[in-house]
Amino acid sequence: ADFVGQPSVPLMLLNLGSGLAETVAEISERRAAAKTTKTRAGTGSSQATQDDNLDDDLEIASDRVEAESETSDSASTTASSKEHEEKKEEGREERSDLFVSKVAVAVEAAPAVARAAAPLPEVVYVLIPFFRQVVGTLLSALIVIGLFRNAMGITNKPLLLVSMWQGAGPPMINILVMVGISGNGEKETAQILLATYTASLLTWGASMALFLYLLQ
Repeated sequence: ADFVGQPSVPLMLLNLGSGLAETVAEISERRAAAKTTKTRAGTGSSQATQDDNLDDDLEIASDRVEAESETSDSASTTASSKEHEEKKEEGREERSDLFVSKVAVAVEAAPAVARAAAPLPEVVYVLIPFFRQVVGTLLSALIVIGLFRNAMGITNKPLLLVSMWQGAGPPMINILVMVGISGNGEKETAQILLATYTASLLTWGASMALFLYLLQ
C-alpha cells in the first residue's frame, strides 16, 4: 500500500509542471499578440496620419492652384477688357476723324459741285442790272418824292437828291469781299459786278437827269 501511493507525488509534480508550462506559453503568446496588435495599430495610425497630411497637402496645393488660376483669369479678363475698351476708343476716334474728313471734303467740293450742277444762265447778267439800276432808280424816286417831299414835307433838294441816289447806283464793291469769305460764287459775283458797273456808265447819267427834273 505504501508503494502504490508513493509514485503519485511525482505524477502530481509533472502535471503541475506541464500546466505551468502551458500557462507560461499562453501568456507569452498573448503578450506577443498584444505587441503585434499595438505595432499594427501604431503603423496604421502613422499611415493614417501620413494619409491625412498628404490629403491636407493636396488640398492646399489645389487651393493654391485654384487661387492662381482665378488670379490669372482675373488678370487676363482685366487685360482683355482694357484692350477691348482701347480698341473701341480707337475705333471711335477713327470714325470721328473719317467723318470730319468726309465733311471737310464735302464742304470743299460743294461750291464746285453747285457751280457745275446749276450754272447761272446768261439772262441773269442782264436782269440784275435792269432791276438794280432801272427799276431801282424809279422806285427810289417814287419813295423820295411821294413820301419824303409830299407826305413828310421835306423840301431840302440836296437831301432829296442824295436820298434818291441811294437806290440808283450799282451794288457795292465790298459784296465781292463777303462772297470771297464765304468761298462760294466768286466768279458769278465778279461777272455780275462787271455787268452792273458797265451799265452804270449809262444809268448814272440817265438817273441824274431824272432826279434833277423831278426836283424842279
